[in-house]
Amino acid sequence: MVCTKEVHLSNPIDDSHPGKKVKIRRFIPLYIMLIPGTIYLIINNYIPMAGLVLAFKKFNYSLGIWKSPFNGLSNFKYLFMGSDAALMIRNTLLYNLLFIFIRYWFPITIKYYFFIYIFCFVA
Repeated sequence: MVCTKEVHLSNPIDDSHPGKKVKIRRFIPLYIMLIPGTIYLIINNYIPMAGLVLAFKKFNYSLGIWKSPFNGLSNFKYLFMGSDAALMIRNTLLYNLLFIFIRYWFPITIKYYFFIYIFCFVA
């Protein structure tokens, strides 16, 4: 491929490219399509992050979330020093293993037996 455009060192600004305003105007439909996804992301991913502050506060209803006193990791100490901590961890792990089984292996097994039934008995 041969380049036919001349480059002049005295004028380093290339005037053949459109300006920033032209580029922005050109992509307005894409920016409009980006708005719903951005709103969804902010509502579902960033706004709930404010609630994480509650894990480190000694919450008082009359003061609200932001004015309640900060107590660091005391809530976590209370949670894990109790006698039910091992039970909570065990139940969480077992529920997650059960959900993994139900979501992945159960549908695969059903599909496998469905195709065996179709190809062996119906065909």
